[in-house]
Amino acid sequence: MIYFHNYLYNMKFYILTIVGILIYVLLKIFNLDKYNSDETIYFYLFYIFISCPIQEFLYRGVFGYFDKLITNKYMFLILPSLMYSFVHIIYKDYLTCILTLFLGIIN
Repeated sequence: MIYFHNYLYNMKFYILTIVGILIYVLLKIFNLDKYNSDETIYFYLFYIFISCPIQEFLYRGVFGYFDKLITNKYMFLILPSLMYSFVHIIYKDYLTCILTLFLGIIN
C-alpha cells in the first residue's frame, strides 16, 4: 500500500498543474496571455487528465516497487528523475530536460 500512498502524495503536483492550466485558460479568454500555441483545448485536456496521471504512476509509483532492489537512496531518487527528464528530449529543448530533472529531484 505504500506505493499507492506515494502516488497519492504526488497527485498534489497534478492538482497544481490543473490550477495552472485553469489560470492559463482564463488569461487566454481575456486575451492577457503572451504564449501562442497551435494546440487545441483537446490536447491540454488529454495532457491533464490522461498523460500527467500516467506519468506520475510510471515514474513514481512503479519505481516504488523497486525499492528493495535499489538500496542506495540517492540512486533511488536520481534514477526516476533521469528517466522522467529523458522522456522530454522529444521536445528538443535542453532547458526543458534540465528543468524536469531538477523538478524530479526536488519532488
